[in-house]
This record gives sequence, structure tokens and C-alpha cells, in this order.
Amino acid sequence: MMSNAALMSPNLTYTLPPPNLVMPQGAQEIIIAVFGGGAVFLVAYALYQAWSRKSWMPVLFLIAGGFSVMLEPMADVLGNVIHSPVGQFNAFQAEGHPVPWHIVVGYVWYYGSLNIILFDRFIARTMTPALWWKTAFWSALAVTAVEQVPIYYGLWVYYGEHAFRVGVMPLAMASANAASVMIPSLLIYRLMPILKGWKQLLVLALVPCTVIGTHAGASVPSYTALGQDTATMPFWILQAGTLLTAGFSLMLIWLGISLVHNLIPETSAATKPQHDNAPAHGSTGVAQI
Repeated sequence: MMSNAALMSPNLTYTLPPPNLVMPQGAQEIIIAVFGGGAVFLVAYALYQAWSRKSWMPVLFLIAGGFSVMLEPMADVLGNVIHSPVGQFNAFQAEGHPVPWHIVVGYVWYYGSLNIILFDRFIARTMTPALWWKTAFWSALAVTAVEQVPIYYGLWVYYGEHAFRVGVMPLAMASANAASVMIPSLLIYRLMPILKGWKQLLVLALVPCTVIGTHAGASVPSYTALGQDTATMPFWILQAGTLLTAGFSLMLIWLGISLVHNLIPETSAATKPQHDNAPAHGSTGVAQI
């Protein structure tokens, strides 16, 4: 039996956020106005769609986008990002990471816009794989561009070491964000024919669950690398984690499009192995299903 003297503790050192980060007040007030204005515009458009299409789905998309803010503290803790806490208009906090009101408001349109924009196509069933890929491209540009100015002015900070950046935003986070915007829309499109009556309320759970699951699944490699002491670890580990997360994000989008549009070929009947008890060719027996 091993003695206590032989037991060793692993290195539990990990990167911590810098202390006393101050929220720039002018920039915070501007971003609340901008994000809030975007949310108000989208709410008005969603209400118009709900009235004109005789469906509450656009409004449910907005609410579901807001519910998706449950992703934020998890992504902050594991992705080494923090919203400057000193002077922050705080909505809530988890694991020591504060989430400000402008982020809560931003989630309404961040994860609600795409479903509302594509709602008519969802109803008409006119999405194609090519159109999904175009949507993925423009969505990736949008979710990356929207963070550039706030990061630059210090509203939130990606602390420690991060490999590969798009502008001032880490590539790993940009990739996972893009995938987490796309996959819920693919799921809703696939399920649209059965989302009738009370089943429409399922959107309130489907969207945030898919947002969080997609983001976490794609980010596993980068989260694992970032969860160490990034100042002393080999930098290639961070690079590998980032590239794997980017690859996972692309894979999830491809898989979603392929499943929605049945692009993965099924095994043909001619190549399926026959069961030992299946009737021989020409037999008058009834084939089993």
C-alpha cells in the first residue's frame, strides 16, 4: 500500500485574470446604447414578423437568444476572458467572472438574429447547402467583427497567452462563436415541420442547449490548453488547441449541413448483409423488417 509520503500533487497553477481591471465608463455607456438599440430594433422586427406570419416563433427566437447568456460565464472562465469588473454595470456573476448588462442585452440579438432573418426560408424550406455555407461565412465575419472595438477599448479582456488572433480576438473563440450561431439555426430548420402548437416552446430550450453544447464541444482543445499556466507552457500547445478548435467548429457546421440535407450517403440495400434467417431469393416467405 502506497504511503502518504509517496503521494504527489499535480501542478495546479493556472492563468489568472489581471486584478483591478477598470471598465471604461464612456465606452460602457456607448456599448449599452448600441447593443440595446440593436435589441430594440430586433424586438420590433420580430413582433412585426410574428403579426404578419401569424406565428410567435420570431419572438421565441429572441427569448431563446437571451436565455443563451448562460454560456457567457462558462466561456469566460474556460476561455480566459473577463469583462472588466471595476465600475461594471453588473447583471450577474459566476465562478468569480462578472457578466455586465450589455452582454445580457447583446445575447438577444447575437443568438436571435439569424433565426429571425432566415425565418421565411425556414417556413418555405428553401435553404440549400450552398446557402448555409454562405451564411456560415458571413456569420463568422459578423461575430468576429462585433468584438473588435469592445476588446480594443478594454470592455472585456482576453488575458494570458492566446495563439492566433483575428484582429484582437483569439481565433479559437471566434471559431466556436461562429459554430454556436450556426448549429442552432440548422437544428431549428430541420425541426421546423414538427414545431407546431405548444411544441414551438421547445425552442426556448433547444437554442440555449445547442448554443452551449456546440461552443463547449468545439472549444474542448483550446479550453484544455488555456486551463494551464499559459505563461510557462510550450506555446505550440496553445497553437494546437486553437487549430483543433477551429477545425472542430468547421466540422460541426459541415456535419450539421450534411445531416439536415441528407448529404451523408446511406448504405444501399444491395450492400446490406443478409441475416442468416432471411428467406432465400425466390422464396415465398415474407421478408422480415
